[in-house]
Amino acid sequence: MEKKFSNDNPIIISEKLILRNIEIQDSSVLRDLMQRIYAPAYLNYWKDNGEWYVNELYNIENIEKELGKDNADYFFVLYESRVIGIVRIVHGIDTNYRKDKTFVKLHRIYLDQSVQNKGIGYKIMFWLINSSRKKGYKKLWLEVMVRQDQALYFYKKLGFKEVGKVQVQYPLLVDSYRGMYKMVKELSK
Repeated sequence: MEKKFSNDNPIIISEKLILRNIEIQDSSVLRDLMQRIYAPAYLNYWKDNGEWYVNELYNIENIEKELGKDNADYFFVLYESRVIGIVRIVHGIDTNYRKDKTFVKLHRIYLDQSVQNKGIGYKIMFWLINSSRKKGYKKLWLEVMVRQDQALYFYKKLGFKEVGKVQVQYPLLVDSYRGMYKMVKELSK
């Protein structure tokens, strides 16, 4: 059994910042949210302005599949009681996508641009790092697009190190945006 981060109760990160489990009945809210916040942030990355990505990842079948994974947590990010983003965490896979109970992966984090630079991402990452340590994970990893300078700086500031690079093969992704760094943070230190 994987070490889950939550049960049915919300995770209170601060007075204004809460993580709430996404459930299948939230699928339309999730899709609407991602149409609103993903496209403006990644408009230039896609030949179709990101429509393919949102349609592929946030259709009911894929949401149901992702929610059905025993080794993953999927949250709405609420700030001042308003849904402003998502976080998805996958437990027990390493940077080569093999089962490894010492790893936890930040699979997705997307926040509305209107709340960026308010410390919300930092608070979520601080919670994730500390929660992962407490649960006995040794490494936290993620993938970040090579051309996302602000995100790279943010993760490096948190102690993540580049350990590899992958090429994303999504159709309609502009070729110059296909590179992603694998980044790892040691949690035992």
